[in-house]
Amino acid sequence: MEFLTGGLAAVGAGFFTNPLEVIKTRLQLQGELQARGLYTVHYKNFFHAFYAVAKADGVMALQKGLVPALWYQLYLNGVRLGIYQFAENRGWSLNDKGEVSLMKSTAVAVVAGCAGGYIGSPFYLKMSDQEDYFFTAVTDFLLGGVAAVGAGIVSNPLEVVKTRLQLQGELKARGLYTVHYRNFFHAFYVVVKADGLLALHKGLVPGLWYQFLANGTRLGIYKWVDDRGWMTNERGQVSLLKAIGVSMLASYLGRFIASPFFMVKTHLQAQAAKSVAVGHQHAHSGMTRAFLNIYKEHGVPGLWRGVIGAMPRSAVGSASQLVSFSTCKEVLDGYQVFREKPLLNSFVSSMVGGVFISVFMTPFDVVMTRMYNQGVDSEGKGHLYKNVTDCFIKIWHSEGLYGFYKGFVPSYARLGPHTVLCFMFWDFLKKLEEDYFHKKE
Repeated sequence: MEFLTGGLAAVGAGFFTNPLEVIKTRLQLQGELQARGLYTVHYKNFFHAFYAVAKADGVMALQKGLVPALWYQLYLNGVRLGIYQFAENRGWSLNDKGEVSLMKSTAVAVVAGCAGGYIGSPFYLKMSDQEDYFFTAVTDFLLGGVAAVGAGIVSNPLEVVKTRLQLQGELKARGLYTVHYRNFFHAFYVVVKADGLLALHKGLVPGLWYQFLANGTRLGIYKWVDDRGWMTNERGQVSLLKAIGVSMLASYLGRFIASPFFMVKTHLQAQAAKSVAVGHQHAHSGMTRAFLNIYKEHGVPGLWRGVIGAMPRSAVGSASQLVSFSTCKEVLDGYQVFREKPLLNSFVSSMVGGVFISVFMTPFDVVMTRMYNQGVDSEGKGHLYKNVTDCFIKIWHSEGLYGFYKGFVPSYARLGPHTVLCFMFWDFLKKLEEDYFHKKE
């Protein structure tokens, strides 16, 4: 948390100071390796530089390099301040009297600064416009992550309801368990009545971190590959086989990286008042406490428990979503159905993607939710399911086909808007990036 706190604090400051960084860079590069009087002075002084930049390149030019600058601040100061705070909390910068030792404090600061500078160096390099290749990949990741976060805020209540419905009647035949949530709409009512209106946003923070990391990686890799034409055939059309392969690999990587956040999100969303509780109740007080509890009991491997169950879901879901979206969008573009309304094109393509992903992914989604939420013993072994195959078999024998489609309605109700919003945000941000960052002068 020390690293995250330091990084986010620096990002907040960096957003406001970036125009000053632009001016500083221009002044520092002016007259490079030339004596005074032997070069044209474009920027006379600090204030004139502001005027010259805005006049020549537009007001937006004062925020050039903002994206890599914020990433640089996040990594540099996250590492720098994080290491310093970590060392200070453990008394490594104090003397025998419990006072701050100037020498120890300086040594810690130097080490922290060097580590942060080294890690943040690639982003600083792009701020001077020297490494386009790396910057493009990072920007693709960032655009995908931000788009998913925007969609995740809106769709989180649907995720809460879906999780409750999928855990209800776990490994019990219909009619042999108490039905707390009769249907999609009744589940909303019960959640609000039993746990309050804010319960519809349980697990929001880890949910947004999951969206940012998983979809930033997934959409970022997909766009990066797509931009290089690696998914098209000889005629320049999207190759279904190549697109499926890329989307599956990108989804696997994104899901693996973000898995701890999804597990904690599931735990928090399953927590409910005793009268309407379903599934195993983990009793976490929040995201940070959940991570600490899991780490103390099961170590680092415990944070990735259930990730194997997420892989089939990710492959099926991502392949059906990205391929259906890209194919539908290409068809609509080809026939110029919504030529003057690109957002409507994205909307229709996203709705088609939502249908495909809901039908194919819901059984895998149920299995993933069960795997993540089940209780474990002291060795980290699940109380109910040994592995993904065991989970599929037990659900089939106990609950039948119906068990695999529990939560189908909220699944589409969530995936429909989430897919629409995510891909619409994604298209909008990609267009914004092309307009402001790749515009030829």
